[in-house]
Amino acid sequence: MEVKLLAHPDGQEQFVLCRSQARHEKEVALFQRQRDRVREKLFQIDAGLRRDKAKPAASGIQT
Repeated sequence: MEVKLLAHPDGQEQFVLCRSQARHEKEVALFQRQRDRVREKLFQIDAGLRRDKAKPAASGIQT
């Protein structure tokens, strides 16, 4: 358990900040899952854009 006494920016109050290792590990895991979901979505978007780019463009010219 980590405990710190912190001053509020207004200088009028102080806060006790308590952090546990378990909470830290939980927050890291949540962040990693969120990062992985965003990364996977970006890969999907990239694949879709590459697929669209590879398709021949339809010309608007009629003969």
